[in-house]
Amino acid sequence: IFSLFRHKLNHNASAAFLVFYFVLRARAAIRKQNKKRLGACKPYTSVASFKDAPCIAFSGAGMLFMYFQGICAYLRDNFELNNITYSGISMGAHTATCMAWQLSTQQSILFSLKWSLPMFDRRIGPYLLRSCHWKAGETAAQHIGVDDAAVREYSRTSDLYIGCTQLPLFTHTSMAAKFENVQEAIYAVTCSMRIFPFYCVAGWYKRMCLIDGGFSALFSIPSHVPRERVIKITPSTRIAADIQPSSADCFTFMDACKAPSLRQICEQFEKGYHDAMRGRYQLIGKGLVPKSETCNQLEVYLEHLEFVKYAYHRVKEDKEGTDCGV
Repeated sequence: IFSLFRHKLNHNASAAFLVFYFVLRARAAIRKQNKKRLGACKPYTSVASFKDAPCIAFSGAGMLFMYFQGICAYLRDNFELNNITYSGISMGAHTATCMAWQLSTQQSILFSLKWSLPMFDRRIGPYLLRSCHWKAGETAAQHIGVDDAAVREYSRTSDLYIGCTQLPLFTHTSMAAKFENVQEAIYAVTCSMRIFPFYCVAGWYKRMCLIDGGFSALFSIPSHVPRERVIKITPSTRIAADIQPSSADCFTFMDACKAPSLRQICEQFEKGYHDAMRGRYQLIGKGLVPKSETCNQLEVYLEHLEFVKYAYHRVKEDKEGTDCGV
């Protein structure tokens, strides 16, 4: 009996070892294939131009996306942002795209709200989205004047990476964002957001089945960037980062899951701006070059947000009045 038991144990151990071995080989093969297909380790732009530049990496954020926009507003006001590598996961990919496209703060606010507010108005809110719902992002891009030619130019001159998790082996893919048109860019960004309960289907891009990048990494950092030059930004206090909320005034889990009101959107933006201001010297230590004159325009941006809120409500009321025959 002991001999039979030992024989069975050895057989099971051998089988488990073989399965583990082939899983590792499959992961290595997928990573090698991704490097060839996407150029994840070699940017399409000149490596020399971005070799010594900092990398600004955004984590996932859920419904805290305007917190990132507040941080980016402070960065635009106070630092030179030439030849910066950007990377993002989930909603952080959306923010990184705004920065790589060199949008102004006002354009980024409009882009974010034009993309998200139609989702909030659905009967079930921004939940259980399908692949067709990414088209709101395409409409938002066209509204701020980003067309196919602009996307191709941004792809040529910027260094942007979008972090996704590839199924079925949950390998992390840092995609070099080199797009040919607005439709491809918006769809690729949404592939990094495919997480329940926001999306109910995975994304399919360049023969890869993709879901939220947060399943496989906290930050998506390209291999050519020195780790000491990476600026990590997150709305969480549980992740080590350079810019994040203080432990005394942090967001809750429900803040990241629940669709924010327009008042909360303004609060997120203001908090992000102040947190970036608090981390100014850390940013300089990581390689960002400050502008010769500091310029804090938080009040201007908050007034712009209030105007966008008012305009959105007017358009919504006019539409509802038209639908009711008023």
